[in-house]
Amino acid sequence: VAATKIVECLKSRGVCVVQANAPDQLLESAFYEASELWKDGAFAPPFKVHDDRSMLEAQLWNQALKDEERVVWIRDSGKQELRGMNALKLLAKNMSDFVGGLGQLLQKEVGIEFDRIGHA
Repeated sequence: VAATKIVECLKSRGVCVVQANAPDQLLESAFYEASELWKDGAFAPPFKVHDDRSMLEAQLWNQALKDEERVVWIRDSGKQELRGMNALKLLAKNMSDFVGGLGQLLQKEVGIEFDRIGHA
């Protein structure tokens, strides 16, 4: 039901704001973890260009990340400073799973195709 409403909103307006729909405790824990990462200096520029491939990737993501000066990429197997950041990892996974579930409906109703990594 939620997915249908979101796709209808995207189809009619071109944009949709969705709240996390996560338990308060998970959101509070994720906020705490992010704050700790910030204090520890884990946030860095979104991309470091070190070869042709990374330059191409930075160019592709430039529009989406143009206002992001410092980020932390949340992945299951990531940097040492992300070890133990379970709330952030769980929240990121839940968001990815939810968006992944919109795929077929978006393709059918709007003609948008994407993979779970974010390639449109």
